[in-house]
Amino acid sequence: MHAALTPDISLGTHFFGELVEMNMLYFALFPERPGNRFDTARLASCEDRLPELVPDLAPAVRPVLRLLRADRLEPEGLWLVADAPEQRVIVGRR
Repeated sequence: MHAALTPDISLGTHFFGELVEMNMLYFALFPERPGNRFDTARLASCEDRLPELVPDLAPAVRPVLRLLRADRLEPEGLWLVADAPEQRVIVGRR
C-alpha cells in the first residue's frame, strides 16, 4: 500500500466478501476530505422505512442505520456512478 491509497474496508472481513459475491456496491465516505460532500440534512428529512419493515429493531441501531426510498429524496430519480479503482462515487439528480 502507499500513502495515497485508502485501505479497502473489506480487508479481513467475510461480511464485505459476501457483498462482493452478491454484486452489491459499498463504499466508505470521508466527509473531512476536500471535495467530499454529504447532505445529511436532506437524508435526515426523509422518512426512515426500517422500523416499518423491522419492527423489533433494537433501539441502539436506529441512530446509525436507516432505510430510505430514493424516490422520496428525488422524485425524478437518482444516478449512482462508481469507479472502484479510482475510489470515486457520485450520486446526483437525473
